[in-house]
Amino acid sequence: MPFAAASAVSAVVSGFLIDRWGPRPVFILAMCLLIAALGWLQLVQGVPAAIVYATALGSSSAISQTISGVIWAHFYGRHGLGRIQGSAMMIAIAGAAIGPLPLALLEQASGNFQLGLLLMTLLPAVAVVSMWRARPVRVGAEGPVSPPRVPAAGSP
Repeated sequence: MPFAAASAVSAVVSGFLIDRWGPRPVFILAMCLLIAALGWLQLVQGVPAAIVYATALGSSSAISQTISGVIWAHFYGRHGLGRIQGSAMMIAIAGAAIGPLPLALLEQASGNFQLGLLLMTLLPAVAVVSMWRARPVRVGAEGPVSPPRVPAAGSP
């Protein structure tokens, strides 16, 4: 219930925030919430702590889903949207399929999931740094804009 409630509220609020602030700070907010949720998971011992975890995870999930409809167009323009979203979806599906394997291996080696979850916390941290550094591609009416072509001497 806390996950669903936080997701519902966060989806609405994140749409407003994306319109107001743009996708970059909202994506960073989602990843920071995910980092906080994964860090908090290490401390969960009872129902109140589990509710805090589910609320943070639900908020992060809803914001991530809401922003996924905006982020690609913002950074790559609408011209190549199908290509970039298709490639991103392929990577996401591969990551979802392969993702549990390192966790399982670390659990077998250490006897618990704490190390694996701690290492998985690095992924949204890398996403925050990457988003902070990312710059949108300049896009013209016909697609990505190339630098102006300088004609060779003697050519029309």
